[in-house]
Amino acid sequence: MPAVTIIEQAERPGQILGRYRLLAENMHDLAIFVGMDGRIVEVNASAARTYGAPAEHFVGMPVSQICYCGEGCAIQTTLESGEPRTWESVHRRMDGTLLPVEVSTVRAELGGETLVLCVARDLSHRRRRDLLQSIIHEIDCAILRGDQAENIQE
Repeated sequence: MPAVTIIEQAERPGQILGRYRLLAENMHDLAIFVGMDGRIVEVNASAARTYGAPAEHFVGMPVSQICYCGEGCAIQTTLESGEPRTWESVHRRMDGTLLPVEVSTVRAELGGETLVLCVARDLSHRRRRDLLQSIIHEIDCAILRGDQAENIQE
């Protein structure tokens, strides 16, 4: 890396930090930082809005309170193994409703602290779209077969 680039980066850490804060607070994905004790350290605005409570509510909460999956939690697995993971899972909102998500996790050292960053993407819109596409496909097939309207509605 050229020396000028290193100097430029060293002279503007606040600007770089500001960019990442802007990204984290305005992205649609849910960002959750979890400590090695399995407790939430921080969530972004999208996570707070989606899960249904102010961001401060989540600080210190065991991540198991939002992970709702029988086969294990990607976040807990990454805490234990250190291996990055991406898989589909189900999280629970504060009102108890379930939220299908795609979860990507990575463990990292930041300032002497080991954390897991979890980025979760809400899959509920995608699931509804897939269901509607499936229904439309079935209707198209029924029409092409010449099924009666009464049978198509079933």
